[in-house]
Amino acid sequence: WDESSALLALLPKVMESHVAEREMFLGEGNNGSPYVMDSRLLHICAFILPFHNLTFPDAKGRECSVTTHMIKEALKWSLKDVQAVSKILQHVDEMAEILSEIRTQSLQLQSQEEGGTVQLLLPFPCRLR
Repeated sequence: WDESSALLALLPKVMESHVAEREMFLGEGNNGSPYVMDSRLLHICAFILPFHNLTFPDAKGRECSVTTHMIKEALKWSLKDVQAVSKILQHVDEMAEILSEIRTQSLQLQSQEEGGTVQLLLPFPCRLR
């Protein structure tokens, strides 16, 4: 609970720190409007992240993800939302690595432009790294 609450408290700062990367890579959608992130999904993912590796056997003996069960059965969200959260949580470590790599490359570019002195203009990424 404490870790989930702490991650949820960090979410606005993390989202703010990656605005430039999001705009650089997402740009504009096919219809000319900017992509919109569903903040519900980001908030629930941040909150249940500590449980993303937990599983339990279902009634048929198959391994079932605790997070999927929480969203599907307790929150009664749509299947599309359950699948989106599952995908995000499956790849959260890879996403954190990619964001860290983007941040490193940005810092290297800044240092080259500044003549070798690194001015940390971008805040550090979240603790998911």
